[in-house]
Order: sequence, then C-alpha cells, then structure tokens
Amino acid sequence: MTKGSNLVIVESPSKAKTIGKYLGPDYRVEACMGHLRDLPKSKMGVDLEHDFEPDYQPLASKAAIISELRSASKAAKHIYLATDPDREGEAISWHLKELLELPELFPQPASMLVTIRLASNTDTIFFFILFLLYFAAFSGSEIR
Repeated sequence: MTKGSNLVIVESPSKAKTIGKYLGPDYRVEACMGHLRDLPKSKMGVDLEHDFEPDYQPLASKAAIISELRSASKAAKHIYLATDPDREGEAISWHLKELLELPELFPQPASMLVTIRLASNTDTIFFFILFLLYFAAFSGSEIR
C-alpha cells in the first residue's frame, strides 16, 4: 500500500489531526471544513419546472478545499467519508460524494463511516479506528 492510499475525510481539522495520528502513513486524513455547497443566494435555488430539482453551487470560499479534496480523491485507492453522525454530517457526506463524483453503491470505495459518540473522545477515536479496520478487511473494493 502506498503512503496515503486511503483517504479519510472528516469535518474538522482537529479531528483530522487526531485521527491521522492513530491511522498511520497508509491513511491520508483531510478536513472538509463543513459544508461545501449551498443553494444560490441570487436566484431561486430549485427548478420549479423539473420536479423542484435543487441547484447546489460550490461555495466560493471553499474552492481551494474542494480542489484539494478532488486531487486527493483521485490519488486514493479507498475513500472514507467520516462526517459527524447527525443530519448535517450526512448532508456534508452526500455533497462530498456529489462533488468528488464518487460511486453510488455500498460497499464501495467511497464509504460513509459513522463515528460513535461515547463518554470520551478517546473512546470515539478507538471505535472509529476499529470500524475503519473492520471495513478495510472485508470490503475488497478498489477505486480506479
């Protein structure tokens, strides 16, 4: 496995730093810094004539982050979307999947992980790593 051949995307830089320490050199952990797309502010954000299809636009303030994540995803063998276990985290993962043009089916090279909130941050990181290792052992899926 080459250095950083597995990409893990989390929401915050502090989580990326902490999780990266535990996962080691085979994993590149990047932070998406929250939401990357939104409905436009200057016009109607849904298409009324096509079943109310939303018109999500990448946030201009996140252009550099989006570009970096696209580059990292193209170089990765496996991609793990590890956002927070709430509605907002699920939405961020979906937008990441769309922006990075990741496959639709599970199991897949791009997998959404759910972190478990326990008594301490150490417990959360421990279970996150266990789940990641379990998934890696049984997925067998490849990207590109």
